[in-house]
Amino acid sequence: MNETLKVIKSRRTTRKFKSEQIKNEELQSIIEAGLYAPSAHNQQSWNFTVIQNKEIIQELNRESKEAAKGFNDEVIQKWLTTRNWMYFMELLH
Repeated sequence: MNETLKVIKSRRTTRKFKSEQIKNEELQSIIEAGLYAPSAHNQQSWNFTVIQNKEIIQELNRESKEAAKGFNDEVIQKWLTTRNWMYFMELLH
């Protein structure tokens, strides 16, 4: 089987993370993969912002939850009732 298909079929989502920071080399690899991801008309108009400060991530989550309370969207309102829902994941593993 094609290696790309193997990777796609074996992909899993992680929702629990360890408290330690990822290595800078790993972070750079993730960003590089994002840079090579396809984009509409190959415009590559994305911007990546990496925040590794846990307190800032928690503050962003509090503020985004507060702002989302005003949205008239059933899915968003359901997410808000989930106690551990975070808009910004703490990707410290």
